[in-house]
Amino acid sequence: MPFTHLTLVDALPLARGLLDKTPAVAGRVGRPRRRPDALPADRGYDHDTYRRLLRQRGIHPVIAKGGEPHGTGPSALC
Repeated sequence: MPFTHLTLVDALPLARGLLDKTPAVAGRVGRPRRRPDALPADRGYDHDTYRRLLRQRGIHPVIAKGGEPHGTGPSALC
């Protein structure tokens, strides 16, 4: 079996599958949520394709812009 590094594999199909198969989350009374309000990610996912994928599913992408100084991404919100 050949070694395949994750960065050599297109991550978009993996992301789609992961987002579509997210189980329902228990919480408030009513219909269970299947998707988060926002999804933080590192600057490796700073691409319009990933942002569009999340917005199509009603998820706000919180992704650090590439080329920006550190401290401007998702961890800066904590």
